[in-house]
Order: sequence, then C-alpha cells, then structure tokens
Amino acid sequence: MTEEELTKNKMKDSELFTELHSHVLEESKKRYEKEISEARNAPPATATNKKTDSPEPAKPKPKPKPKPKPKPPLKRLGTLKIEVIELAHVKKCDLLLGKSDPYCILAFEDQIFRTVAIPSSLSPVFPSYARRACIFEITSSCSTLHVGAFDEDESMLDDDDPLGRIGIKLTSLRANTIYDAHYPLQNSELKQLKGERGYIHLRYVLNWEGNEKAAIMQYLSPPNNGDSFYIATEDRKMWRGALYAIHGEQVSGAYDWKIFLAYVNELKSYIAVFQEPLTHFLLDTIFYQGPLARSLFLFLR
Repeated sequence: MTEEELTKNKMKDSELFTELHSHVLEESKKRYEKEISEARNAPPATATNKKTDSPEPAKPKPKPKPKPKPKPPLKRLGTLKIEVIELAHVKKCDLLLGKSDPYCILAFEDQIFRTVAIPSSLSPVFPSYARRACIFEITSSCSTLHVGAFDEDESMLDDDDPLGRIGIKLTSLRANTIYDAHYPLQNSELKQLKGERGYIHLRYVLNWEGNEKAAIMQYLSPPNNGDSFYIATEDRKMWRGALYAIHGEQVSGAYDWKIFLAYVNELKSYIAVFQEPLTHFLLDTIFYQGPLARSLFLFLR
C-alpha cells in the first residue's frame, strides 16, 4: 500500500471513531435526561423491607402514659385527746432489780407519740407535769387507737421488752364524752393468748368539731381507698414500738404455730358453748310428744 492509501485509511478510521464516540455521547446524554425526568415524576419513596421489598406499615406513635393523679389530702374531721395516767401490776423485766422502767407508745393513723419512762416501778404513775398527754388529728372515723407499754432498755442495740398493748376503736366512742377507764394489757386479740399482764389507766375525749355528718358518712365509704396509713419515724425503737402496739407479738400475715393452736382452742370453746343447747334442741324436736304431732299422725293414718 502506498502512503496515500495509508493516509486515507487512517482518515476513515478517525472519522468512524469520531462518529461512534459522538453517537455514544448522545445515547448516554439521552439516558441521563430520561433518568432525571423519571426521578422528578416518581412518587415519594417509602421504607421497604429488605427481605420482601414490600413497604413497611407506619408504626403508630406510642401514647404517653397518663400520670397518676395524686391523692387529695384527707380532710380533718376532729381530734382525739388522750392522757396516760398510770400502769398497774406490769411484769418484771429487769433481772437484777426485779422491776421495770415502763413507758408507753401511742399510734393513731400516721401519728405516733411516746411518754416518759418511769424508772424502777411495776405500777408507775405518770405525773401531770411530765410528757404523758397528746392530741391526735382524726381523718377517718373508722380508725383505731393503738397503745403499747414497754420496759425501757438503756442499750440502743437491744429492743425494749413489750409489757402489753390495747386497741380502742373510734366507732365505740361517743363524741364530747370524757372516758376514764382501766384496760387489761394483752399481747394479741386472740382469746387464748390473753394473759395477766397488768392494766393501763387512760383518760381521753373525742371531738368531731362539727363534722358529725361527715364522720357518719365515712362508715359507708371508708376514706383513703382502703389504703393503710404510714408512720414515718427515724427512731428504730419508736418504729418497733408502733409495730408491736398495732399488731402485737404476732405480726399480721406471718405464720406462727402458736397462733394456729390458739385458733383451734378458741374454736373448741365455741363448739363447747353451743354443743349442749343444740343437743337438747335436736332431742326435743325428734321426741316431741305434743298434741300437734299426734293429730298429724292420726290424720295421715
């Protein structure tokens, strides 16, 4: 081939390459414009599941939990004024001297009170100038006053020995009446667990302060929604004393074999009381020989 032919061939090749390159550029430009137009006209993208490529349903927003409404404070209905006069014939707790150092703890609703301790006495009398009286605010007409007697121990580590306790329900009291009474101390409400632990002399008066109607209505719907009152105290001995004054030696809900036997013995005493009259009633009914039975027998015959 001559040089002219080579030159012509090179020119043809360059022209073909230029034409092909321009064609490719034009096709890519059209494809790019088409993709842009499709992207502009496409609907908004939604979240898809990678496994199924299906749109995920929109998760509902969790509703905020309503805040519990604070309970309104209980309304004061009246006052209970109480005075500890004396203790009599309490048990001996001190082994060396053979006596006790008695004092009392009073618990009512969420309030607590402690009297002074009388040293070395089994029948202490609380003087009028000493710490022996208090006034409790009443918010529930169904409440109970709990009183516990203890022997004071000087050691802060040891608990004070319990001497006995009592409970007085407001439902058994009459307003504006001064009560001056002696109560036998005991450990539990169970009959078989009551023992000779001495007596406590109290003087107290109930005053509704003009809220007699509200106090009576609370018998139908007790306040505080059936919740218990909480006694807040940082003194360990005061807390233990209030626990004993309210529940006794056997805390409510705790199993104790002694309590079980006491319930059995109490049930036996009730059966013994009703057994004899019930037996006589059944025998008299079965062997009744009155005129009504005879006339009924003759009529059926």
